[in-house]
Amino acid sequence: MARKFGHVYRLSKNFEDYSYIINGIGGIGKTTMVYEIGKLITGSNEGTFIITCGVENKPKHIDDAFGDVAPDFKTFMEIVKELCENKAEYPDTKFVAIDSMDEFARTAENYVVAEWNKTCDINDRAKSISQAYKGFQKGESRACDLMLNQIMKLQDAGYSLLLVGHTKTKLKEDVITKIQFEQLTCNLDNKYYNALKDKVNLVAMCYTENIVDNVEEKKNAFTKKMNKIGQLTDRKRVMVFADTENAVDCKSHFPYIAAKVDFGAENFINAVRDALEEQSKHPNGEVPTTKAKKLTKKAKEETLEEHVSVDDDEADELRDMGAVLLDDEDELDNTEVDTAPWDEDEELDLFDEDDSIEDETFDEEAVKNAIRAKNKTADAATKKKVLELRGETLLKDIHDEKLLKEILKALA
Repeated sequence: MARKFGHVYRLSKNFEDYSYIINGIGGIGKTTMVYEIGKLITGSNEGTFIITCGVENKPKHIDDAFGDVAPDFKTFMEIVKELCENKAEYPDTKFVAIDSMDEFARTAENYVVAEWNKTCDINDRAKSISQAYKGFQKGESRACDLMLNQIMKLQDAGYSLLLVGHTKTKLKEDVITKIQFEQLTCNLDNKYYNALKDKVNLVAMCYTENIVDNVEEKKNAFTKKMNKIGQLTDRKRVMVFADTENAVDCKSHFPYIAAKVDFGAENFINAVRDALEEQSKHPNGEVPTTKAKKLTKKAKEETLEEHVSVDDDEADELRDMGAVLLDDEDELDNTEVDTAPWDEDEELDLFDEDDSIEDETFDEEAVKNAIRAKNKTADAATKKKVLELRGETLLKDIHDEKLLKEILKALA
């Protein structure tokens, strides 16, 4: 019987096959960017359909921008229905931009309150989202469901999303340590933002980076605290895709994405494409390993001899430590093995010997010879005790007089 379910997914290198959130401070150029992304990808000014939600400013400042206004959530649903059912009428449209997420959520809340008031008892009518559907965040959950339902309709119809958001600094708490920290993030309520954030592949944070020189400390006349004051010499717009310090709220499904690039639609597209290209070189997210060369027994012996010559006594030591020497094997496996991905050019001499340490008053070599001789005839318990004393260090590498005497005493 043939399989009914199951599909093997392949990595897509196409920028337009993914959805994005673009958060940024006011006036940085978020709406202009979503328009330019659509035009660069499709070559048409209709590449991005911009849905201006609620009281958000219309993109009148962008020549040739394409889209419409959804002053309320009902109109938004009508636009989505049109885009999905009459997709053939929008052949050049690949992206649907929602500008902005906070207005999108506000209109959804208003819709939920009106919806509840139509069906509830007159005494239970709500004036705000928190009063709707009678329960802790039941109204918010209903609004969240409605927003996600519309987003999924657009994605199922083949559109990619460009969700525009505004920013503010929030005090967040680490879920493990319970330590609070400040983070630049979206100004949307966490319940809505987390729901929308989960449905996209990349979250970019856009802000203005100030370059300050001649920084010096000066005492504040009122607080009496020392403040750092400098001279603003330059400003530039940047986009952050990954931040290991958690100062900026980001998200990415692309492990090789650049951490920060200069602001701009072309830079945005190139950063994603470069990340996808690099990801294609590492299937299944695996870090490439170095393949060891195929060596015959003779070749392995010759390679080993270049680094170390092991005498019989040292061979016994290595065996005590659990090593398997070449002479102990009747036949060596000639197959390839994966080695740790260290630098191939770096030589690791595991048997590095240092003969520079010599004590004139203590005959180190004589003591070591005595230890080797006694170790050959020692029982298993004694050998175990000796191994505990020297650990994983070979006898030839031990130059501590006290330790050597303790080992010799243990073998006595």
